[in-house]
Amino acid sequence: MATTITPPGMIDITLDGQPIRVPASTSVFDAARMNGINIPTLCHLQNQTPVGVCRLCVVDTGARVLAASCVRPVEPGMKVVTNSEKVLAARKTVLELMMSDHPSPCERQQNSGDCELETLAKEAGASQARGSRIPATANWKRLRKRQALLSRVSQSAPSRAAKMILP
Repeated sequence: MATTITPPGMIDITLDGQPIRVPASTSVFDAARMNGINIPTLCHLQNQTPVGVCRLCVVDTGARVLAASCVRPVEPGMKVVTNSEKVLAARKTVLELMMSDHPSPCERQQNSGDCELETLAKEAGASQARGSRIPATANWKRLRKRQALLSRVSQSAPSRAAKMILP
């Protein structure tokens, strides 16, 4: 593709070593899907605006940090790697952290066997959660209170820091 002229509105990138051409407004995630490359995700639903909160779709774009592919637009000449050791290790860590806050097996997994989080974790070899795992028999009322308290603490900390820094 380097010897041909790129048509207006199209961008040439390299995806897992393969040169491809995609429309200019395409996300890295969609460019991969259009070319038969599967990138795991939990938060990117079809026909919904991507938000990049689950971070399972991280890819290496050569930047200092990995990028969430569902919200990262393609750029001319971009080189994207979707399956390096660094990328796979990051995804596994994210899954381990998610599993630490997920009862396993969850009710959905027990009833129908189609919990997407547990399936992805198993595929990535993240069957062991980081930190403490919430058992299926957990006291959810107590856990919700704890989570609400932690949420209030984490939300108030930045505002206190901003008050100290800003006049």
